[in-house]
Amino acid sequence: MGRNTSMIKISGVQPETMKAAVAKVTNENKSIRSAAKEFGVSYSTLHQYVLKAKEVGLDALNFEPNYSVRKVFSQAEEASLHDYFVEASKQNFGLTRKEARVLAFDFAVANKKTYPPSWDKNQTAGKDW
Repeated sequence: MGRNTSMIKISGVQPETMKAAVAKVTNENKSIRSAAKEFGVSYSTLHQYVLKAKEVGLDALNFEPNYSVRKVFSQAEEASLHDYFVEASKQNFGLTRKEARVLAFDFAVANKKTYPPSWDKNQTAGKDW
């Protein structure tokens, strides 16, 4: 039986909601657990933001998520790979998904990028890439 390849959708919290919850905890001395329940946010995430707010101040905090932490390639490199795939396809040398993943792995190795250890094991980029 094959694995379930459906992606798990992580529901994000709006930055304004998180900021309001942190403000409620820091300014009004409300408990973290009750504020998390009131605003519908994760207790652990709210706790982390409250600790940071006490350390650097509420106004200095950035409540925007940082999704680029685990990216292997920059936007320009992704565009370069995309352009290569399109150009190869136009010249009747289309690559299969497996070949494209192997090429992405080779590109990451050649450019000395940091990538997941599973890429080394399989000598190819992951299916989610």
